[in-house]
Amino acid sequence: MSEYVDRLVCSACGAAFAPESLHTVCTHCGKPLLVSYRLEALRGRFRPELLAGRVRSLWRYAEVLPVPFDAARSLGEGWTPLLPQPRVGRLLGMPNLYVKDESLNPGGSFKARGLVMAVAAAALRGVQQVGLASAGNAAGALALYAARMGLSAIVFFTGGNAGAGRVGVPTGRGAGASGARHHRRGGGGFRSVPPRASRRVQCGDAS
Repeated sequence: MSEYVDRLVCSACGAAFAPESLHTVCTHCGKPLLVSYRLEALRGRFRPELLAGRVRSLWRYAEVLPVPFDAARSLGEGWTPLLPQPRVGRLLGMPNLYVKDESLNPGGSFKARGLVMAVAAAALRGVQQVGLASAGNAAGALALYAARMGLSAIVFFTGGNAGAGRVGVPTGRGAGASGARHHRRGGGGFRSVPPRASRRVQCGDAS
């Protein structure tokens, strides 16, 4: 756990949880948890000019990420380009419109950002197996990072999803796909927050 992490806080009801333990969603209301940082301790230590020479990836913001940087966990996620869109911008009356191309992340989507943190946090707590339900992009990211960190991964595609045909990334050690409608319990496994929950609290960034 990063030294500047204070606690986990429910995004809906405000319940607080100790960051050292395993969590998925709030045990009171089922909503996603947010990381609360000791920002006062970072005052004077985390300034834009100090980022200039750092690694060109998500990890350049290590002080405000939930797990410490380790090159063995990274696949180069983040640092995706902001592309100017002058023609569309003129049509919308937005002269400085940019689009961030997240397809350059490992696995081809923004899901790499959250799942590198989720899998790393699980691995640091001794978890050996991770899993989630996915329509495709999260499945690919989970498989990539589980393989990177030596964990096994199970992905469940619920009825009606076309995701099983869209996971075209290497699945690595123990990663698999299933048409099951339920997730597996026991055996030291850990279920990540479903994509439908994580999307509700996403914020943009410039990395």
